[in-house]
Amino acid sequence: MEVKWIAFGVVLVINTIFAISVAIFITRKFVVPGRNPLILALIALAIWSFAYAMITFSTGIEVKRFWLRIENIGIISQPVLWFVFIFSYARQTEYLKRPRIAILWVIPA
Repeated sequence: MEVKWIAFGVVLVINTIFAISVAIFITRKFVVPGRNPLILALIALAIWSFAYAMITFSTGIEVKRFWLRIENIGIISQPVLWFVFIFSYARQTEYLKRPRIAILWVIPA
């Protein structure tokens, strides 16, 4: 494995740690509109970054496929979670009823 890929993987792991740290910080310090969707988006980002790092570090194709499946969970969650965060932060919660949120998850599912 080349040094540049190791460095890239390390940056991804640092990004994972940072996303989880910010999510924990937000959980403990703030009660504001959009907090919960933002925390979920940060967790999805952490999943995405960590799985991508594991793909970078892995050598076997089956292991890479496993981490790719995990990575896709974080990737496909981002648009929906950011959409819900934006509407929550803007206090437009009348659009965020359970059936509408469920419809948003249809395409990622």
